[in-house]
Amino acid sequence: MAKIQKQANHFEARYKKYIRNSIADNSRSHINRSNEDRKNENDDIKKHLIDYENSNQTIIGSFLFTLLYQSRFEKDKYMQTRLHTLKTIYQFVVDNQAWYDLWKAFVTIENKLNAKGVVINHQLSTEIFDLLRMNLPLFKWVIGLHNDNTPILKRPHFFVTEQVLNMFERGERGIGRKKIRELRTIQYQSIEIQNYLLYSFGLYSEDNLDLLPARGMNYDALNNGMIHLPRIVGEWSDLAGFIEDNRHYTLNPNGVVIDCYNCGDIDQILFIERRGYLVWKVHFKNAGYQLNHKYELIQDPSGSELSGYFTHDFYPRSTFTVHSDFIDFEFKLYAFLLECYADIVCGADVLNKAFNRNVVNLGVRGMTEEYHEGLEDKIGFRFIPRKIHLIAKEKAKDVNEYEEEMKKYFVAGHIRKLPEGQNPSKEARLHASEFGIELPDEYTFVRPYEAGEERIRSYYVKKI
Repeated sequence: MAKIQKQANHFEARYKKYIRNSIADNSRSHINRSNEDRKNENDDIKKHLIDYENSNQTIIGSFLFTLLYQSRFEKDKYMQTRLHTLKTIYQFVVDNQAWYDLWKAFVTIENKLNAKGVVINHQLSTEIFDLLRMNLPLFKWVIGLHNDNTPILKRPHFFVTEQVLNMFERGERGIGRKKIRELRTIQYQSIEIQNYLLYSFGLYSEDNLDLLPARGMNYDALNNGMIHLPRIVGEWSDLAGFIEDNRHYTLNPNGVVIDCYNCGDIDQILFIERRGYLVWKVHFKNAGYQLNHKYELIQDPSGSELSGYFTHDFYPRSTFTVHSDFIDFEFKLYAFLLECYADIVCGADVLNKAFNRNVVNLGVRGMTEEYHEGLEDKIGFRFIPRKIHLIAKEKAKDVNEYEEEMKKYFVAGHIRKLPEGQNPSKEARLHASEFGIELPDEYTFVRPYEAGEERIRSYYVKKI
């Protein structure tokens, strides 16, 4: 036991030294970058002087502005006082339970600069990144906020392991190509999830942490085209504009789970709207990565995951945002996500007409990947309130039991006789036609819905 404790302490000391060296390197790189990029420097720094929601955010924003200013115009002072300033910000946040304000000040700066047409300098995110690395408990990261706005601290699913640290300290010689790929994957995925959480931890709380990825993505599968996405009906920007102009409905406040059928390698999508952002997670059928109990990288056959969100104006961010290599993959994925979202908040009939989609609904019992004549190459969605999904998932041991549990909550679409003299509305006839039903006079159509209070609206099962 004593030996294990000694080894752990030894690694902790090495890890802290690595963090100190990394933070010092970032300080020097900020100075070097400001020396190289002096064009419009004075004008751009003035655009960082912005208004915030409250005094906490104003204080945090002023500290961040000081760091940006000093790195450009008071370089010696920046090198001498940067760590002290970061610690001061951290202590202020802790003393005032200002974690939400830290996140909000950070994203407010970026949003305001975007609106002013200023190219975002990644120094700001590095300052927050180093602030957290320097002060949080070992291996912990902020993954969300409790209801009282105190931080939820946990070890992320990917982190710097001892083998990765060996690679940093000793270089790559003698490790072997296969091992290098494994260690690089751990390194990149740990950086990606931490960077993503910098921008997004204010969007997560106790009730929606399941939207964070528990498994990593296989980069080789992405680069080699092994992960297949479904067709897209329009570009991401076109769908974003369509949603802005045609939004008529509201997403279930507890979130929605979309079961996907014949959608390439996308198995499931989770959506939640929080603080005006559309937060999502995609679960893929392809095997993902995870760290086992020995902190070795292994394949997880239950599927890889990718998280992200859209801002209020549908600007996307995901854990791949830092990778130019995957931009085509991202944009196709974003377009498909917005199509699914538009189906809920705009209505399928409006979406079908705008993008020439042909919708046929097979009903709840048809939501399988079995052969359906004429529909074998079509895409299908089933929208489930997340609360119901979580109940069914907890009760079910496998996919078949999950489907049986789902049947308890869905009521199939059907026609209903109206009082004498009344005829169906134009909307009822339209919805019935989507299900292949031509309504007779004096009958209306009741669309599929869910039993219980956790209702999302209209189309639960459709083939597109």
